[in-house]
Amino acid sequence: MSNNLITITFLILSLSSIAANAQSKPTLEDAVREQYVEQLNENDIKEMTQNDSLLALDQYSHFMSEKELTDISNKPDAATFVLPLSKQVLYIRIPIFHAKTAVQLQNALEKIIQQLNVTYIIVDLRDNHGGLLNAAIEVADQFVANGVLATTKGRIDIANLVFLAKPNDMLEGNKVAVLINKNTASAAELLAGILKFNANACILGQNSYGKSAVQTQIPLSNGGAISLTTAIYYFSNGQTVNKLGIKPDVDISTWQNWRNPPYTIDQTPRIQWLQNPLIEKSIHCLNSK
Repeated sequence: MSNNLITITFLILSLSSIAANAQSKPTLEDAVREQYVEQLNENDIKEMTQNDSLLALDQYSHFMSEKELTDISNKPDAATFVLPLSKQVLYIRIPIFHAKTAVQLQNALEKIIQQLNVTYIIVDLRDNHGGLLNAAIEVADQFVANGVLATTKGRIDIANLVFLAKPNDMLEGNKVAVLINKNTASAAELLAGILKFNANACILGQNSYGKSAVQTQIPLSNGGAISLTTAIYYFSNGQTVNKLGIKPDVDISTWQNWRNPPYTIDQTPRIQWLQNPLIEKSIHCLNSK
């Protein structure tokens, strides 16, 4: 897994809410002691936080310097885009989940949805390493009218959350296919799983990465921050993807050139390629359900 994949984490708690609940920024040891997903003894805490290293906790928790935080905040986020492939087939590409993802999707849909008679929706999550959990939930809610979308479970009360679908969704009732690959992780796996279990989506591609650990970004007294695992997310049926990933209904990992998703709407050669075997396979899978 790339360093980018590790650094692109998603939050269940906003930084503002953490700050509001704390009189001062904690030390690294205090943050681990108070919010880490598992209970640790004091000797383990001191050993695991030595030299600002969190590698002994798990593969996702890590320290971030002030410079790293600045670089991350200044990095532009790739945009979600929507492309009609026909009157009945709508392609949605989500490269990452950030604060504007759900708004970008809704704005794009409002411009075109009335002009179409959509039956099939293809959601492309290939190479989506994750991002904000809440953004994935907001996107999922566009497809699901009611019920539990997901839950998170941690050691402290504020890490235990239940996410419920709201009615009047723009994409509810359509047949949905989801494209994933080995780099589909974290919040992207959350959306794929919700669509699979709550919207009967067909999953195509290869087994996803397998990360349901939820990170919270906690500012520290030393000026940096830690991205700390504070919970695990679960689907409405109680399943988790942690260390397992999502297995596709249709494995197309041996296909040539299928692994390269478009990152902008201007990459028309790849979009045109999508119109042929992959879309055809997706629609066939949906019609067989």
